[in-house]
Amino acid sequence: MTNPHRPNFGEGVTVPVPWDSIYQRNFSRVITQLGERYTADPLCVGVVLTCANFMGAEMHLPKRPEDRAKWQAMGNYEDKLLKVYCKYTDEWAKAFPHQQISLHLSQVLNLPSTFNERVIEYGLSKYPQRFTIQNCQLTGRKEDTGKMSYDLVMKYRDSLHHGFQSLAGFSHGGERMGSVQMAVLNVVHADGEYWELWHDDGLSAETSGEVAKAWDEARRLGYDEYKKKLMSERNYRLPEQDNYRRHRRDRGGRALGVPET
Repeated sequence: MTNPHRPNFGEGVTVPVPWDSIYQRNFSRVITQLGERYTADPLCVGVVLTCANFMGAEMHLPKRPEDRAKWQAMGNYEDKLLKVYCKYTDEWAKAFPHQQISLHLSQVLNLPSTFNERVIEYGLSKYPQRFTIQNCQLTGRKEDTGKMSYDLVMKYRDSLHHGFQSLAGFSHGGERMGSVQMAVLNVVHADGEYWELWHDDGLSAETSGEVAKAWDEARRLGYDEYKKKLMSERNYRLPEQDNYRRHRRDRGGRALGVPET
C-alpha cells in the first residue's frame, strides 16, 4: 500500500484477478443479495459499477512496474477487462432495475482513454436512461479541462447522466481542493447534474451553503459569463498558478498523497 494516509501504508495488498471464475461467482452472489435487500428502498437512487477495482470505487487497478508486468503476462488484459465490465454492467442493472448505474472514471493501468470509452459506449447502448459517469477528481485549483476523466464527462455530457465528486475537502485548508468558485466553474462548464462533497464539507452549513450559492449564480450566468466574473474579481486561476504539487513534497523529494488521474 503506497498511500501514506491509510493505516496499512507499506503493507502488501492482494486483489483477485477480475476475470477469475471463483471471484466472479462470489461477487455476483453479493450483487444479487444487495439487490434483493435494497432495490425497493426509495433512498437507493444509484449504485456504483464496481467489478475491477483497487482500494476504492474508481476504475484503478494495481499499476506499479511489478504489477504491470504481471498484467502483461496474462495476455490481452484490455479485452478481458472489457468483458468483465460488460458482464457486471448487466448484473448491477439487473439487480437494481430502478437505479442509476454509475461508473467512477479513472485511468485503468496503462490503457488509453479509449478503454473507458468502450465501457461507456456499452452502458450507453444498453441502459441509456440509467447509465451514469462520474468524475471523482473535481478541483478548484484551475480549469480541469485536459484531465482524462473530466474530458470524458465533457464528451458524453449530452448523452449520459453525469456528475462530480470533490478531489478533496474545502474544510481542511483547501490547498489540495482549491477554491469553491473555480470548482463551480468546472461543474458548470460540464453541465454537471450533481456534485458529491467530502463528508466534512457536506456537514458544514457554511461550506455547503457557499457551494450552493456559487453554483446557483454560475448556472444563472452560464460558463462564459461566470468565468468573466471570476476574472474581473481576480478569482480566476490559470494552470501555472496551481502550486499544490510543487509544494507537497516530503524530505526525500517525493510527492505526497494519492496520485491524481
